[in-house]
Amino acid sequence: FSTLASGLSSFTAQNIGANKPERVKKGFRSGCILGLTVALPFFIAYFFFDETMLKLFLNSESSLAIQTGREFLKIVAPFYFVIAVKLMGDAVLRGAGAMGWFMAATFADLLLRIVLAYVLSGSMGTIGIWIAWPIGWVLAMIISVIFYRKGVWKKESYQ
Repeated sequence: FSTLASGLSSFTAQNIGANKPERVKKGFRSGCILGLTVALPFFIAYFFFDETMLKLFLNSESSLAIQTGREFLKIVAPFYFVIAVKLMGDAVLRGAGAMGWFMAATFADLLLRIVLAYVLSGSMGTIGIWIAWPIGWVLAMIISVIFYRKGVWKKESYQ
């Protein structure tokens, strides 16, 4: 995902510099499609073959680690599609130089994950920590897409 986002960020900067914002919109859509396409095999591997994937790195003596890893993957893997879109929105914001907007979405995600992990872990244990991740990702994706759709990336780039 990071490589796709990095490419879209450069693409955004180049097309803003060439005064072709319509290409940025096409790039965002294409980046989202590519990101979702890349997320699919990871989701399948981590969600349906979670134990097999973990046993590549852990032996059977690590049963607690495998159990914990499986819980984590079952909760987080479906949200790889969300993070793919979030990273594409972030890429456009960064490429346009709209760093304040990018940081607002990123820090909202981080802050929410920390607070929720703390709160949810009290009643749910480690599962509460894992649940905090996708909730933060969803919020950050919504914020990034709202910023993208509002066109803040256009305003920042022309200043």
